[in-house]
Amino acid sequence: MKPEETNNIFVIDIETGICGRLKFTTNFLEPFIVENDKLLLEDEEGNISLSLDKIFKKLTVQER
Repeated sequence: MKPEETNNIFVIDIETGICGRLKFTTNFLEPFIVENDKLLLEDEEGNISLSLDKIFKKLTVQER
């Protein structure tokens, strides 16, 4: 059995210097784009849209 591939996307809030890693365990991940304050991803199951505001708020909460 082939091990699952892990894709990492690093997110950095340049205003606060806080950074984090989004880890995706999938066998396929197309290149991503940032559009209208959303991170848009596509995998074998379809499209994924993540709000950058929510990601940055989550990073801020974990930092404290």
